[in-house]
Amino acid sequence: MKKAKRIFALAGAVILIALYLLTFLFSLMDSDLAHGLFGASFACTFIIPVVSYACILLYRLSHKDDSEK
Repeated sequence: MKKAKRIFALAGAVILIALYLLTFLFSLMDSDLAHGLFGASFACTFIIPVVSYACILLYRLSHKDDSEK
C-alpha cells in the first residue's frame, strides 16, 4: 500500500508541475486558456488538498465515536 501511495503522490506532483508549466507557457503566448489553467492550478494546489484533509478528518472523527460505543 505504501508503494501505491508513493506512486500516486509522484504522479500527482508531475501532473501539477506540468499544469503550472502549461499555464506559464499559455500566459506567455497571451492565450485565452491561461486564465482557466491558472484556476485549475490553484484548485489542484490548495482547494483539493484542503477538501481531502477535511474529509479524512471528518471520517476519523465519525468512526472514533463508533469505536467508543
